[in-house]
Amino acid sequence: MLLLFIVSGVLLLSGCSTTSKLRPGERTEKKNRAADYAAKGAHYFDDAAFNKALDLFFLALKENILVDSDPGIIESYNSIGKTYLAAGKIDSAETYYSKALEVAVAYNDPHLLLRCKNNKGEILLARKDYTSALALFKEAYSALSHPEKDADAAVILHNIGVAEKRLGNYAEAETYLLKSRALNKKNNRWKEMALDSYTLASLYSKMNHCPEAMDAINKALELDKLIENSYGIAGDLYARGILQQKAGSPKEAYYSFKRAALIFESLGLPSALVNCLTKLEYLAKKLSYHDDLILWQTTRKKLENGNGTPSRKQ
Repeated sequence: MLLLFIVSGVLLLSGCSTTSKLRPGERTEKKNRAADYAAKGAHYFDDAAFNKALDLFFLALKENILVDSDPGIIESYNSIGKTYLAAGKIDSAETYYSKALEVAVAYNDPHLLLRCKNNKGEILLARKDYTSALALFKEAYSALSHPEKDADAAVILHNIGVAEKRLGNYAEAETYLLKSRALNKKNNRWKEMALDSYTLASLYSKMNHCPEAMDAINKALELDKLIENSYGIAGDLYARGILQQKAGSPKEAYYSFKRAALIFESLGLPSALVNCLTKLEYLAKKLSYHDDLILWQTTRKKLENGNGTPSRKQ
C-alpha cells in the first residue's frame, strides 16, 4: 500500500497525465475495473468488513489514478475516508477526506466540493463538535440549487438531524430526519431510508415517545430486510431489544437480542456480539433461563479472552 501512496502523491503533485501511456481501450478497461472495485468495496462496507472494503477502495483509487480521472480519484478518497470513519479511525478518515478536498478544489466541481464539505462536517460530528458540524451542514444544504433533485440533499438533511439531536434540539432533529426520510422514499433509497428510521427511533426513545420509537425501528428493520442488509438488520434488532426492554417486555427483548447475536456472530463482529451477550445474560438471569445464562456467560468470556470468533481488524 506504501507504493500506492507514493504513486498517487507523485501523480497528484505533478499534475502529469498517465493516459498517453495507455493502449487503445485500456482507459475504459481501467475505469470499469475501478467501478467494479468500488462496488465490491461498498458491499463489504455495508457488512462492516472494513479491511476488505479498504483493500478494494485502494485498488479503485489506483485504477482511477492510472487513467487520471479526477472524479474517480475524489470518490475513491471519499470512500476510503468514510470507511476509516466507520471503523472509528477519525484521524485517518480526515486525512483522506482532505486528499479528496484537495483534488476537488483543483477540479472545481461544485457537486464534489459540496460532498467534501459534508464529509468535513461528519468529521466534526465524530469529534463531538456538534455546533460547528451543524453550521457546516446547513451551509452545505443552503448551497444546493435544487435540493429535491440532488442525491446528496437527503444525506445532508440526515446529518443536520443528527447534529440537532446531539445538541438536544429534538423537535428540530425530528423535522430534518423526517424530511430526509421522505426524500429518500421518493427516490427509492431504501438503505438511507432505513438509517433515517433507525435514527428517528433513537430520537423518539430519548423523547420518551415509546410507540413512535417502536414504529420507527420496525420500519428500519422492514427496509433493511427488503435490501438484505445483514449488518443493518442486526443493528435494528439490537435497538429494538433495547426499546422492548425499556417498555417492560423482557421476553420480547430477549428474542430480539438473540436474533441480533446470531447475525453479529455470522458477520464475524465479536465486539457487537459481546454487547448482545451482555444483554442476554442480564435477561436470562431475570427470566430464570439458567441453561442459557451459562451459555451466554461462557461464550462472552471466550470472546473477551480472545478465544472466540476472531475480531476484524479495523
